[in-house]
Amino acid sequence: MREHHIGIITKNIRNEISVYSKLGYSAITDIIYDDIQHNYILLLKNKSSFLVIELIEPADVNSTVYKSAEGYHHICYEADSEDEVRSVLKKRGVGVVFSRMIKAIALDNRMVCFAMLQNGTIIEFVINSKVGTV
Repeated sequence: MREHHIGIITKNIRNEISVYSKLGYSAITDIIYDDIQHNYILLLKNKSSFLVIELIEPADVNSTVYKSAEGYHHICYEADSEDEVRSVLKKRGVGVVFSRMIKAIALDNRMVCFAMLQNGTIIEFVINSKVGTV
């Protein structure tokens, strides 16, 4: 597995764009509405780094992050399958998956799931294949 992005919650994506642009980041997507998780998403990338930042703005009270504080939310890793995710977590004894697999609109409709590490840190896993090929 390798790192895919870091998720950061914000109350207003448009206000954050200028902050991250001053750090060398530029948008690699438009602002996308995710009607599954009820969030607005924008992906940013820094040319001098592998790091992708996912800005997440709650769209309404049904948002998966509506009650979450602004700032760091999760780190996302790529995996080849849901079985790989569960196997790695079990083998290393560090956490458990707490969500079902869902389609991530902003990640090219790939499937994702979320896990909670024993220390309370949220981890997202994005599966390398697209919907319909999982």
